[in-house]
Amino acid sequence: MQKTGRLSSLALLTTLMAASAPAVASLGNGLSLFQENAESRNVESEMTDFIPEVLARDYEKSDANFIRVDDQYDPQLAQRLMQDPTFGYQVVAIVDVAAQGTSPTAQTIHVFKLDAGHFRLVLNWKVSTGLNQPFSRNGVLVSHRITRPGYYRAEYLNKDYVSQSYHEGMPYSVFYDRAFGTAIHATSQAAYSRLGQRASFGCTRLTYDEAKQFFELVTSTGFGPIIKFDPFPAGRTATPEFAAVGIPQVVQGYRAMVINTNPSDPNAVVRLQANEIVKNPDLLFSVIHGKY
Repeated sequence: MQKTGRLSSLALLTTLMAASAPAVASLGNGLSLFQENAESRNVESEMTDFIPEVLARDYEKSDANFIRVDDQYDPQLAQRLMQDPTFGYQVVAIVDVAAQGTSPTAQTIHVFKLDAGHFRLVLNWKVSTGLNQPFSRNGVLVSHRITRPGYYRAEYLNKDYVSQSYHEGMPYSVFYDRAFGTAIHATSQAAYSRLGQRASFGCTRLTYDEAKQFFELVTSTGFGPIIKFDPFPAGRTATPEFAAVGIPQVVQGYRAMVINTNPSDPNAVVRLQANEIVKNPDLLFSVIHGKY
């Protein structure tokens, strides 16, 4: 069956860039601002508020950017997926974005894989997420440096991605937060010592070998129909987006979910305790169905 109904990420990017245009214009060249700063280039080489044009093009070419219209509004398929214990997902990654020392699992990623009807923990590492501190230069806000809690899905994969903002490699990138251009990816060896604490402009950092393993695990899930979740549900529990009244939105994509949580922030959209999931991975079934 042919894929149709391409999403317009360029329209989204146009809106975002238009909103940030005054700040960029006042700097002359907003992106070169980072290039002038060695730490920004070599340690904080992440991509958030300024989304390179090449990423927009890659999204437009990516299989993940297609929605099969007949699937999107197919009540039978949606109902079948809603009865699936995992809504079609095979891998769930939980990233605790809390500041170091404020949560038992702060600055870690725990990755679970569905195996014979049960989730099991397969990967567990230290990470560095966004500093969660505004970054300004000459009085102009440039970046919020935040990794946003929410329920996401792996949207676009690129093992050789090079940031056009910082002219540095982001190997084995798994992009999931399109609006902020946020990915889970490998960082440079110079930044390995900072894993386990907030350090990035918004992406989630891993070592090269770890990022490669995660990338390959996501790739292994293949492409298939899954229920799309509202990234920031008002009720703070996992909630499907709806394509029509009473019909959850079905998309064709990688069968991998990314959940960013911050249990130490009372205002966070997601406050899952990753250590509780580690003790009983099958709690993920309740998480996915919005009952935990």
